[in-house]
Amino acid sequence: MRRRTLHSLAVVAAVGLALIAGLSLAPLRSDATDASWSDAEGAAATTATTTLQPPNLLTCTASGTNAVVTWNYPNSNVPGLTGSNVAFSMSGGLLPTGSYSTSAPTNGTYTTTISAGSVLTVGTFTITAQTNYNNWTAASPKSISGTAVVALGIVVSLSCNNPA
Repeated sequence: MRRRTLHSLAVVAAVGLALIAGLSLAPLRSDATDASWSDAEGAAATTATTTLQPPNLLTCTASGTNAVVTWNYPNSNVPGLTGSNVAFSMSGGLLPTGSYSTSAPTNGTYTTTISAGSVLTVGTFTITAQTNYNNWTAASPKSISGTAVVALGIVVSLSCNNPA
């Protein structure tokens, strides 16, 4: 009986060793995932920042009852700026009509004609230009001032002070 017990013990020991050896060769189980990805390649990107600048106001002249402003954009990294990205307003002694039109640029210079409306008396006015792009607005607008004289509700004289 002793022989049988030794044989049984030898079989149990062999099975145990085989089990231990099998488990040590089996890969370790990782946590379950829905997806996984790995790639030996790297990626790089460059970013740049810019400040949205107001336009450079170059000249202001009178044309009948209109003020005509020429302007351009300062060097900028903002892509796609056009004449429609600058909003003009007029305040002061003139009662502005609120309308203006900007022509396509010639050699990078835009021309905007602002309807001055009428004045009640001799007065000064300010034309302000502000750059807007998507939801961004330039931190500070640019302005040009001028004077206007009216006789019988008709603009007789309109002059602008050109920027320095």
